[in-house]
Amino acid sequence: MFMQRIQYFVHTLSFQTFTYMIGSVFLILLLQVVVSVADNPGVCGLIASTSVNTMVYSEWICDESGQPVTSPCGDPLWRGLTCDNGIVTQIDLSNTDLVGTIPTSIGKLSDLLVLQLGQNLLDSTLPWEMGYLTKLITLDLHENDFFGYIFSNIGGMANLQLLLLNQNQLQGSIPSGLDELNGLTGLYLSENQFTNTLPDVSRLVNLEVFHASNNLFTGTVPSNLVTLSALRELLLGENQLRGQVPAVLGSLSTLELLYLNDCDLTGPIPTELDTLVSLRELFLLGNTLTGTVPTALGDLSSLQSLYLSMNGLWGSLPSELGRLPLTALVMDQNSLSGAIPTEWDALRLLFYDLSDNHLVSAFPASILNMPDLVVLGLRGNKISGIIPDGIGVLGNLLSFMTSDTGMGGPIPAGFGSISGLQFLLLNQNEHTGTIPVTLGGCSWMWQLNLDGNQLWGPVPETLNALTFVEFLSLDDNCLTGTIPETLGSCAGLQYLNLNGNSLRGPIPEALSMASKLVSLQLYTNRLTGSLPVALLSLTKLSYLDVHDNLLKGPLCLLDHDNLRHLDLSGNSFSGTLPSALTLTLGTVSLSSNPLSGTLPSAYGASPGLHNIDVANTFVGKLHASKAFFVSLH
Repeated sequence: MFMQRIQYFVHTLSFQTFTYMIGSVFLILLLQVVVSVADNPGVCGLIASTSVNTMVYSEWICDESGQPVTSPCGDPLWRGLTCDNGIVTQIDLSNTDLVGTIPTSIGKLSDLLVLQLGQNLLDSTLPWEMGYLTKLITLDLHENDFFGYIFSNIGGMANLQLLLLNQNQLQGSIPSGLDELNGLTGLYLSENQFTNTLPDVSRLVNLEVFHASNNLFTGTVPSNLVTLSALRELLLGENQLRGQVPAVLGSLSTLELLYLNDCDLTGPIPTELDTLVSLRELFLLGNTLTGTVPTALGDLSSLQSLYLSMNGLWGSLPSELGRLPLTALVMDQNSLSGAIPTEWDALRLLFYDLSDNHLVSAFPASILNMPDLVVLGLRGNKISGIIPDGIGVLGNLLSFMTSDTGMGGPIPAGFGSISGLQFLLLNQNEHTGTIPVTLGGCSWMWQLNLDGNQLWGPVPETLNALTFVEFLSLDDNCLTGTIPETLGSCAGLQYLNLNGNSLRGPIPEALSMASKLVSLQLYTNRLTGSLPVALLSLTKLSYLDVHDNLLKGPLCLLDHDNLRHLDLSGNSFSGTLPSALTLTLGTVSLSSNPLSGTLPSAYGASPGLHNIDVANTFVGKLHASKAFFVSLH
């Protein structure tokens, strides 16, 4: 009867509630069984009540009397366990959607060598009893929701070799006992909330991997890391570290990864790093480093990724980098000058970004020999030449950024054959010709910015195929024709800028189908007709500017629920103003329209309104309870 009730209970649970119970209870049950099966006759009843034995771990079999039919170390072996002579030595429950806590009984597993609970949803503090696992070699708790502090008796885990605590919510200082774990080869502390200075690991002479990035550590990069002669990976980025990059790091001859990015480091890049012949990745971006890029970096014969962006580096680009096996060369947002060295033509890069410097150079046509190129960034430099016609051979390209470089010539139709292209930023240049209709083939496009060029002809109707595009900016060109109704099919469109052209005809009502539209800028064209009332259906629209067109008819959209900026000035709208405005409007411009009547006094009580321009329209009065700027020339 008892088992029948349990079965009924299980079947009546909702799936979400049931699976949550399985996850939260299972870890405790497993540990209870592993500690002592014979002394825990009630375990099978608990397992049956959650159906762990049948739906999660089928090897968990119990008889009618509530006793385990097989030993966890028997045949079949309970899944997730490894045994040695009938003793559980390893538990691997990683990535099994476990929820709940680690019980204090964990400390009774005195023969445990490996405990892997990573990539779950466990959310508790780490029990102090974990320090009793003195035989443990591997402790993997990464990617959970553990919080609180590391247990202070961790120094007693003398055999520990791998400690993975990354991607949790742990906090506080690292216990001093950590430096007693002389056998530790891998220490993973990244993506937590640890504070104070970095732990002293100089005595961990076997340490090969030290990850402590993305925490709240303060102080400097320790110079005594030089004692770690076996260190291969040193990741300390995204902390609050200050001071300089220690030149002694050049003594770590086995170092392969060095991440000191996004800290507050100052001073030059040490030339002493040139001895790191095994170094594959060097991340120094997001600091305040100054000086030149050392030519000595050209001696890092294994270097594949060099990230120096967002610093204060100046001087020329070292030609010596052209002899390295680089796949990522990222130096944007510095003050680097001169030309791109011709020696770099031999590089076969995936990521190539020199944006926002002071370079004066020809366009690097050698990119056509980089078939795996993913990102090209030259934005904000002075680059001469044109975009090569053969650009379509770069089939892996995701981002092409040459805006504000002064480049000219036509936009190659070959871009349209790169279906995965997501960012095409050619704005503020001198490109001429028409917009290629082939761009509709860039089906994954997110941002297409061609503004500030000398493009002419119509807006291609084929752009309606860009269903993922969020930002479409074609303003300040010489475009003619009408606004294609097909743009309403761009389901992801949020920002549409067509202002500063010579577009004619009405504003298509079909734009109301672009339901995610936030900003619509159509000003300074030759648009005619009335403002479509259908735009009221765009519930996310907050910015609408159609000034200086030939629009007419009655005013509308002044009661749009989300609109914050509305500019209807310089048209031929007529009629009177509505008695009240939408509560969200902050800036309204109605100047140079033949309106009649007066400015309603209720506008003075509109809570968000701070600027209303009715210049050259009429003069009215404002309610005394509201003070904001009003233009009444």
